[in-house]
Amino acid sequence: MNKLDNVQGIINTCNRDEINAIITMIKAKQSEFQYKAAREFAVGDKVSFENRRGSFIEGLVKKVNLKTVVVATNIGNWKVSPSLLTAI
Repeated sequence: MNKLDNVQGIINTCNRDEINAIITMIKAKQSEFQYKAAREFAVGDKVSFENRRGSFIEGLVKKVNLKTVVVATNIGNWKVSPSLLTAI
């Protein structure tokens, strides 16, 4: 039995308040991952990412926020989730 099976078994026995508490914990953990990913980049780093249309965009990190990174490109500034960025 893997971790997801264990989690599913626990969730199936929870009431509404317990489910809401679990959701809050998951959101906090996701934020933690975002903060850690953002700290991997610094202003001036060269990065790339794939936009919604599937094109790869390259640029320089202009600003690092808590949950997003501002990337300056030749077509403007983009606010990008750090988990979508790749250092070049």
